[in-house]
Amino acid sequence: MKLDRLNRPESLTEMAYRELRAAIVDGRLKLGDQVSELRLSQMLGISKTPVREALLALKREGLVVIDPQRATSIFHIDETEIESIRAFRELLEEQAARNAFAGDKVAFARSIGAVLEKMNAALQSGDRTEYRLLDAEFHDVILSYGNNPYLTAAYNLIATKIGALRTRAQDFDNVVNNSLKTHARLHGLIESGDVEQFCKLLRLHIDNTGNDYLKWMTSQNAEAAEIS
Repeated sequence: MKLDRLNRPESLTEMAYRELRAAIVDGRLKLGDQVSELRLSQMLGISKTPVREALLALKREGLVVIDPQRATSIFHIDETEIESIRAFRELLEEQAARNAFAGDKVAFARSIGAVLEKMNAALQSGDRTEYRLLDAEFHDVILSYGNNPYLTAAYNLIATKIGALRTRAQDFDNVVNNSLKTHARLHGLIESGDVEQFCKLLRLHIDNTGNDYLKWMTSQNAEAAEIS
């Protein structure tokens, strides 16, 4: 029996989910901000039903908090959760890296190098948005060459939150410049085949990223205190 493939257009719920998710990651929706189905539906030009369904999907990803007794809000992160994300990333990315070094290191280095070139170009052109996307892609390559779908699936549980935090932390020029230098050093360690130094630097990089998130959070708290 042969079945024809169905070409189904993207539903309003899927479009609303994709747009709201992107708005959380790129900072158009601020962390901790309260949102309403009515206001979001007006902004998106659609009814409240697909917005409600999109918010439920975002809740499952931990990006939205829905409290029936209060308002719906964008997720808020604290120091404890940042530490948890940092530890989780280290476990997953280091194991993926060790698997990648045990596999085709030439292809691994080539793929990482291609992303690094694009990161350089994005930074040279001043395109921070593209740079952040490529930063995420760099780490996705490590996971993909880790050759373990369970590592990737586990990482995807926090990938969007990492993206949202990356947007905030990379507002600082020194953070972006240091990030690029570290990624370049990681690429060099793949080419030299030094898995132990690679893992050591990767852990340091993730630790520093966590510290950047904390610095961003501290700056936001200071600004809020000045306003109040």
